[in-house]
Amino acid sequence: MKFYKLKMKALPRISYAASNKEEKGFSQRVADNGYTAIRFVDTGRMEINILGTKLVLGSGNYIITPANIPYEYRVLEDCVFSMFSFFLDEGVQDVVDRDQIVFEHSKNYVYVEIESLFVPLYDRIGLTEIPYKKLKSLISNYDGATEYINVTASADCVDFFVELAKNSLPKIMNAENSDPNRLEVYCNRIDEYINEYYSQPITMTTISGLMIMHENYIGHIYKKMRGITVMQHLKNVRMEKAKKLLSTNKYSVAQVAKMVGYRDTRYFITTFRKIEKISPGKYYDSFLRQRVFSYDPPEYLDIDDEGVY
Repeated sequence: MKFYKLKMKALPRISYAASNKEEKGFSQRVADNGYTAIRFVDTGRMEINILGTKLVLGSGNYIITPANIPYEYRVLEDCVFSMFSFFLDEGVQDVVDRDQIVFEHSKNYVYVEIESLFVPLYDRIGLTEIPYKKLKSLISNYDGATEYINVTASADCVDFFVELAKNSLPKIMNAENSDPNRLEVYCNRIDEYINEYYSQPITMTTISGLMIMHENYIGHIYKKMRGITVMQHLKNVRMEKAKKLLSTNKYSVAQVAKMVGYRDTRYFITTFRKIEKISPGKYYDSFLRQRVFSYDPPEYLDIDDEGVY
């Protein structure tokens, strides 16, 4: 499957947006287009030849024809389709294969960069789905005689691709099934990091920075492979480390909380009780009593019949 990669540094300039009707037999070849176009088939059928692939699109299908990529299409049945096109002055747009997709880590402190979006070059959109509603909103706003027409339509364009990218994520995830070894490597790296740095502040943003992948993407992979979330695993590791520290009877509950990565002792107590079904204080006391009452005296000490020595 081919994916359209889009990374914007500024709002796109909408050049056209409308609903069209074309009759059976109509054909067109576009060899020199400086704009990207999106066609959504409302009714009818059309055939499109792009990048050496011939596609037949029916009701509910869309196709993205990126800038500077020639294509031709032919209407097979009377067709009503929604369409918009835009120019991208600053940013990146490309067509990539699934194995070329790399999710980026967002930099919230950089104002002019956002993450790349990846959407199938052609696919289906349900009439009740958000991308379809964004598409219709874009066309409606562009045709409206109001101020800031293009700004509104451009913002709708961004929303459309963001929602389309969110919808396409499961397809990208499903493609990962063909390479489970790579997923295991990802998860092992996360486990190793948590086992070493559990005492430090760790969030999904920390993990996504480590993996150089979007946190939603890596979170999905980990849950799929391990059966629990990354944050659940982190809690489990911290609780196991906490139990070992408490069993030594050397540290207070507050000290143990800090040693396993919790700055808030109350939150640590609540988390510990939820997972272990006992408070850390009682867990500490149980080991203290165990040591007192299971004391095994040295052989050189005499013990009388009543157990007093």
